[in-house]
Amino acid sequence: MGITISNVSVVQGTGAYVKESVLEVSYTLAADGANAAHTFDLEAQFKLTTALPAWNTAYLYPNPASSDIKQTSVTPGTYKLLVRVPTSLLQAGVASPFANYTGELLVQVRAKDTTTNEYSAYAQSAAATLKAKRPVVTTATCPQYIGGIGTPCPYNNVPLTLAGNDGVTPVPGNPAYYRASQDLSALADGLTPHSAWSTAGTFAFSSSDPNGLRTVYVKTYDQYYNSSDAITVTYDGASGHYPWLQKDKPTRTRHAWWALRGQKRSPASQSTRTAASPPAATAACMSRPLAIFP
Repeated sequence: MGITISNVSVVQGTGAYVKESVLEVSYTLAADGANAAHTFDLEAQFKLTTALPAWNTAYLYPNPASSDIKQTSVTPGTYKLLVRVPTSLLQAGVASPFANYTGELLVQVRAKDTTTNEYSAYAQSAAATLKAKRPVVTTATCPQYIGGIGTPCPYNNVPLTLAGNDGVTPVPGNPAYYRASQDLSALADGLTPHSAWSTAGTFAFSSSDPNGLRTVYVKTYDQYYNSSDAITVTYDGASGHYPWLQKDKPTRTRHAWWALRGQKRSPASQSTRTAASPPAATAACMSRPLAIFP
């Protein structure tokens, strides 16, 4: 038997993670004899039966921190590959913006023994749909003022009002997922937990985030893991109208003059002031004769 790839299948709209514009491909790797104790690297190709009929390289992501996604140094078992959709299409000569390819996608996978450099035969998937048209997010708003725990809008559970569509033509639907972060790079290609799409989403600041104006970014994803461009969260939809974070309650400090005004003088201090002599300038005026003018 040697090295065998089987059960190649395009996984659409499932999985616990979302990657930007990624296609999941599942496969089973088996090996026996001298190959059984070796490790293997996986390769993949794809084609679109009408738009791109020749086989082309499917560019893969490196192994992420997930036990079921394996591309390199793989041991026999059942795993998944992650195909970089935009890179693969562009390298194959398909111009952006991309379209949706219904029932046209075929993927084939093979394995290479890293010790002997032997290859398995390619195993091919059934035809699947490639949705490469990107979704959009059109609205992302939240309250203007965000307070501490126990306030009407606590910082660890900020409501987001979202709107967008999945880019399906001719009848758009809702996106499948969304992600929000204060770090735009956290929304770039990469293995990141997602949240199921809702027009009433949420976002959490951390207890270490400083008070003041905060910038939060949102991306949406369709069921095929294509992502929208990111937009910033505002409190009314206007550019630059960012929410204000104030985790601590304000404090009241009385001005020193008001504090003194509120103090009561002791009888001793009042009697001392009454008995005190007038200032020197006032005494000098009082000692002069009064001048009378005609």
